[in-house]
Amino acid sequence: MNNTNSKWYLFLVLVLLVGMAYWFGTNNLKKTSLQTEEGAFRGTLVRAEEGALVLRGFFTSPRGLAADIKGQRDFSLKVDSSTKFKKISVSMPSISGKPVDVKDLPREEVAGSISDIRSLGTTTQAMFTVSFFFKDKNLATAVAKEVSYQFFVEPKI
Repeated sequence: MNNTNSKWYLFLVLVLLVGMAYWFGTNNLKKTSLQTEEGAFRGTLVRAEEGALVLRGFFTSPRGLAADIKGQRDFSLKVDSSTKFKKISVSMPSISGKPVDVKDLPREEVAGSISDIRSLGTTTQAMFTVSFFFKDKNLATAVAKEVSYQFFVEPKI
């Protein structure tokens, strides 16, 4: 009888340990996934380096961001091999005197790259929209998920 009781207690202890390990493991995964957040920024190019972009503009996605970062600012973020680049060139109409909606203008979308952005230089009038991830509410850890840059192309005369 003693042997049966000790096996029963051992079984209960093992079930309890497995349950606790599962509970701690799933709670830890939830905390880790909550620490990574997403944001968005829109602005113009200050400089482009091999692994980073510096833009001047505004945060457009307040989710997960502190309230004290409103207003225009410079923002530096990393780009890596997983960052997607999209280059959008919009053809300007010839001067006609009629109002034109930018959404109606012909545009061409192609894959972009950090080297293409670097070749544009800081005098470009391109508008950048960046979606990014950051961890632990720390914007210094921001890594670009997608970078799209749009600029206008004048008509050829």
